[in-house]
Amino acid sequence: MDLIARLPLECLQQILAILHKDEQFSSLATLLATNKYIASITLPYLYTEPFRAPLSQHSIDGDPPPSNPSVFVGNLTRLLLSQAYTRHQGEELHKVLRVTFNLDDTNRRSCNSDEGPLDYLAHIRDLFLLQWSASPNNFQRLRALPAVRAYVQSDDFKPISRRMSQNLFPFHPELIRFHHFWVTLNREANWALARPILGQLRTLTIPTSDIGRYLSVAGRLAQLECVQFRLDEAFVFEASRLGNIPTPEAIEFTRVNKEHKDAVKRDVVRFVEELSRNFPGSLKTVMFTDAGFWPWIQQSFPDEVQFEVFRLLPPLVRPTQLTPFNWLQFAAHPLETDLEQVKEFNPGKDAKDAHTRLREIRGFLQRCRALTLLILPSLGQGSFSWAVQEKRDLQDVLNNNNGISFCSGQGQGKGSTTLLLDTSRPAYIRHGLVPLERVEIQEFQDPFTDEVDDIAYAFSQTLTYLKADASSFITQLPRSIHFGRGWVQLPNLRHLSMNAKNARLIIERNVLSLCPNIESVDLADQTHQYQCQDLQEPWLPALLGQLKSLTLIGSTALTFHPDTLYTTSKITHLCLSTYMQHDQCFIPPIDELNRSYGIPSTSQENIPTGTGPSVMTAAIIRPHWSWDWHLPHLKSLYLTSEFAFRFRFQMLRGCPALEDLNLDISTATNQHPRSLTITDLYATPTISDTHNDNDSIFPAQPQREQDRHQRQEDERIVAPSVTSLRLAGRWILKDAFLPDFLTETFPNLHSLIEKDWDTGFFGIGRDSDGNNNNNTNATVAGLVRCIRAAAAANKLKLEELDLTLPEPHSEERTELGMVTEFGVPEDKKLPVTFYFEEMQYDLLVDPAYRG
Repeated sequence: MDLIARLPLECLQQILAILHKDEQFSSLATLLATNKYIASITLPYLYTEPFRAPLSQHSIDGDPPPSNPSVFVGNLTRLLLSQAYTRHQGEELHKVLRVTFNLDDTNRRSCNSDEGPLDYLAHIRDLFLLQWSASPNNFQRLRALPAVRAYVQSDDFKPISRRMSQNLFPFHPELIRFHHFWVTLNREANWALARPILGQLRTLTIPTSDIGRYLSVAGRLAQLECVQFRLDEAFVFEASRLGNIPTPEAIEFTRVNKEHKDAVKRDVVRFVEELSRNFPGSLKTVMFTDAGFWPWIQQSFPDEVQFEVFRLLPPLVRPTQLTPFNWLQFAAHPLETDLEQVKEFNPGKDAKDAHTRLREIRGFLQRCRALTLLILPSLGQGSFSWAVQEKRDLQDVLNNNNGISFCSGQGQGKGSTTLLLDTSRPAYIRHGLVPLERVEIQEFQDPFTDEVDDIAYAFSQTLTYLKADASSFITQLPRSIHFGRGWVQLPNLRHLSMNAKNARLIIERNVLSLCPNIESVDLADQTHQYQCQDLQEPWLPALLGQLKSLTLIGSTALTFHPDTLYTTSKITHLCLSTYMQHDQCFIPPIDELNRSYGIPSTSQENIPTGTGPSVMTAAIIRPHWSWDWHLPHLKSLYLTSEFAFRFRFQMLRGCPALEDLNLDISTATNQHPRSLTITDLYATPTISDTHNDNDSIFPAQPQREQDRHQRQEDERIVAPSVTSLRLAGRWILKDAFLPDFLTETFPNLHSLIEKDWDTGFFGIGRDSDGNNNNNTNATVAGLVRCIRAAAAANKLKLEELDLTLPEPHSEERTELGMVTEFGVPEDKKLPVTFYFEEMQYDLLVDPAYRG
């Protein structure tokens, strides 16, 4: 006997427990190959829950682990079934198991011999076959086995397939047969392994298609604490598969399917009733999951049946999380459940179905004194008034200094609305305020009330993430959602997100100023059309030195104060846009837009340029956009509507890291042309450079003025890091302008996306008389000439051009050297591809090349 076998049993067990806790399954599996004594002591640490995921990466019975985890699970199942086979004396295993795992009398005799393997089944307490059933690789591997294919096509399997077809209207017969085989295999394997050891199991998976067999042995499950019901049948199916016209067959199928589902539901409830009556308090956890056998249709168990089951169970015992797996069990016993230790509440995808029940018991939130994560649907007016009151009461206590001892942290007060967790002290005194950090509110029925504002105030010291989505579809428009009222400093808030559909966001002007450490802001509504005189007063400029991402869509973009960008030196993503309707934005009439910024405008002055200051003849109504911010880390800039229309390329001088530039002025009226000329590519003083900054809140403002005077008046604009450029809408670019624009301003441009440019179309680059003309509006020919010139100067970086410009016809393509032939040698083509709506073309190095 080796040295390890000489250790006292207690010492050896402690060593094995440490290895198991650290998931050192390779070491444990190695011990199985030492001797029978060591193996017998080691087995409980490996086979209590044999199908757990970490174990599947290691060996079985000391053998080297297979490279494919699916193969491992198959080998493990075969090993355990071989032992179960010996215990089924006089009863044959289902043929699906014998075919799949090649089990026969030879297996039975070898497992029944004196020299056979150790008793693995005796140590199983938690039986899940999740690894086996959830593996698509296993499904494909099984389909490829000749024995399986022969069995599925045999007469023996046809009755099984016919019985199961009552639960899925057949549409791909062969594929459906293999899915029926897969369901049958897992159901029979689960039953074969569970049946000999029912009395020792603490955890058991029950396929709902087989609930009848387990109901018949419910009296043997004295140790069962957790059961997982897995929907292995197609309870849910797409009605379209039954056809548009209800045929007698479809009607009969629907009737039979409903009867079968109702019977399964009743048996599931009866099973839990039997266990609760025979073994009171033993069963503590029930889960309902999709087995994944029908991947094109997600299966779910009816919520009302689950709730009926959970009412039969005892309350959760001091849970730390309320998730899709246990929140209904809590909802069945809301008052009896101790929630002091709950840190996270997230009903997941079932939140919409949970809405009504959650509203009925929303007072539970106050009892979750350790709560840090909260994700749930809107619960309506006053849902967080308790938290506001706690904070105010705590502040009163601190101000009065009345000697009451309490826990530090967040909390509430001593008013009559306070929840008493004992007979003498309110919750905020005993436990401190709730330390909520992350909140996501989803609206499903009612408009937001006071929830967001109450959350921001009550949890101001701990809140790091606040997100709210108002996505319900209502017909009473317009609807406004206000937030920001009553907010205080939120020193730890890092992420703020609000998305409103069918509503307009109205935000207090100082909200961003109260979030000095914010890193991500995402505020959006569906504001599309507007009149400048109707816009809300702009927000106050904010100091946002930690901001990395800013996305404003709709009314929030229109009320943003651009001076904020002077403090956002860490920003990497900036998006300013109105709501895009049918891929089109809205821009007010040019005269109206100019007047709103105090810029004189005439009917002839309808194309903004980057030149010369203007004499201001009207009072400034909206903030100036100077386009001179220093944003050294900005990588993505996305502007649409008036922001793209008024964009000045001089901004690029302060964005050396910018990689992706998207400017979209697409409108339904197409009345907003924007002409780009060589003057746009040089930094020159503009009206916004000379406006009065005396009222600015920024201490660095005088330095900005000094920097402006020191810079060269005509400095070439270069964006060295831009690799992707998208210009959409009525941009006017002359062919002669393209080389300066695409190779000098953007020397490393790889991708150009053009959409709906103003072409002034005269073929591929000719004037109205048919002569070659490099001064026409942008054409494919102009782009080709630009690319060839860049290639000749060894400056070509463009690789992809996605265009809506008129596609050249055959003769023009020949003249330009554009080809689609895949047989052209690579060395005869430039590394550039032109993409049109349906075609793509390469560009020959020499247009005269004909192969």
